Amino acid sequence: MHVTATARCSGQITAALSFALLLTPLPLLAADATTGRLLTGEWGVLIVQPRTGCEWNGAIRLVERDGRITGRGYATASSSQPRCPRLEGKVSGAIQGEVVRFGFGTGALGKAEFEGYVSQSANEMTGTWTTRFAAGEWAAAR
Repeated sequence: MHVTATARCSGQITAALSFALLLTPLPLLAADATTGRLLTGEWGVLIVQPRTGCEWNGAIRLVERDGRITGRGYATASSSQPRCPRLEGKVSGAIQGEVVRFGFGTGALGKAEFEGYVSQSANEMTGTWTTRFAAGEWAAAR
């Protein structure tokens, strides 16, 4: 699967996501009020930390059931700077209406808390993230 999307974070950072997803694909389920599996599938993700200049590209694979979100993700820094470590871990959270919140166990940075909004088409998400010592913006598309 190849993902191409444009994401705008906080009105300041515009980034294009265009890369092949390396994870084994899960079946994508249409948004359906009876199943509630709006977010199930693979998402290309861009994570930005403006303070340090770190920018990560990667993917998250989500399963949504009854408003709960689980899965795994990874992201690799665009540069090889030591302060921008590879991020990889479990995803766990919830969606309520268009608001999505999840924790991402990112390894070196600890658990990051992501919060954002799902687009009306359910093909894009954008928001902010925080850890104990860091914060930034994120965008995802499928």
